[in-house]
Amino acid sequence: MATPQATQPATTRDPLEHFAYELLRAADLEALPEDAKSEFIVKIRDQAQRRMGVIAVQHLDAAGLEEFNAMIAASAPPSSAAVQAFFTAKIPDFESKMQEGLLAFADEFVAAAKVK
Repeated sequence: MATPQATQPATTRDPLEHFAYELLRAADLEALPEDAKSEFIVKIRDQAQRRMGVIAVQHLDAAGLEEFNAMIAASAPPSSAAVQAFFTAKIPDFESKMQEGLLAFADEFVAAAKVK
């Protein structure tokens, strides 16, 4: 993946938003108009988050999946930190699995963007 450049806002603290900016650079899309770039950032971030959720759920055992469903069904939705802590506790090598999933997503995105 490309090295981050100055086009990324200095205020970006969200790791998935940072990932999305890196993907745009790797796909040579950083020259997009700002409104299109902003839209891509939101879509990439959302898609990456969905994929990470699918990967995480696939690695839960039956008891973990039941516990996760109960957590999600609670009257107040869990915070991102609570979900992350849950997956980290329930899935061995969680961080590596997420990194692998994001790298696969990045490879797919960059390949598709360069097929024009």
